[in-house]
Amino acid sequence: MRSTRIFLSLLMWTISSVGCDSRVPTTWAAGLRHNNHAAAVMSKTPAFPTLRFTGLETTWPPRPEGRRNETILPLGPENPGSLTKELRDHIPRTLQQDPQIRPMLGDRYALVGIDELMPPKNTTPNHALGPLTAVIFFSYSNNATVQVWTQGFQVLGLDSKTGSSPHSGAADSKAAIKLARADRRLKNVGHLVAGAILTVPPEGANGYGHRLVYVTFGKDLGSTPSYSATVDLTQQRVLSAGPAGRVRN
Repeated sequence: MRSTRIFLSLLMWTISSVGCDSRVPTTWAAGLRHNNHAAAVMSKTPAFPTLRFTGLETTWPPRPEGRRNETILPLGPENPGSLTKELRDHIPRTLQQDPQIRPMLGDRYALVGIDELMPPKNTTPNHALGPLTAVIFFSYSNNATVQVWTQGFQVLGLDSKTGSSPHSGAADSKAAIKLARADRRLKNVGHLVAGAILTVPPEGANGYGHRLVYVTFGKDLGSTPSYSATVDLTQQRVLSAGPAGRVRN
């Protein structure tokens, strides 16, 4: 009995001590003031902007949307004999009309890209002739890669090879997206942003050996796709299409 009275006395003393400690409510009040201040600061913090790009169906390369008061700074003087922006456009257009190259391209083809080449060692480049370049096309008609080596507008060499598939270019992406959007299985993708990437199926699969592009449609470029399609540019048809994860052949 005596031990019980001692325990109860100690318990009452502990409760009364805590209740009389003026620091406890002060600490709570300070915490509340801190939280209120933090909430006020957070309410004034501007929202982080959502960065969206124009997608693959407009100008290349894709650009951020909604930019205003934009000033594009010049790159400065170009080196003599270098591959300028104008030459990047004009050289492929000229090659497409060349009587040696035209049969290799056929009726349906796309420009994959153009790259500037370094001159051979221990040689002095003739800047007056223009830059050394390698221009790559893909012929859908012949299902072949066509590569042309030039100096300026002069053709130095040609090569046409079937069974190879270079990286996709902007023209490949636009052609594949256009075919996918026209497919009846993708009638609900009109408001979605399209993405595209070259794909190579395993041997024996549908479309093996052809120019295939995997097309996706989502809310934003690079977001989780809602719909997808596999497009055969060699045969100009959509092999499969439907909601992502439930694609129908």
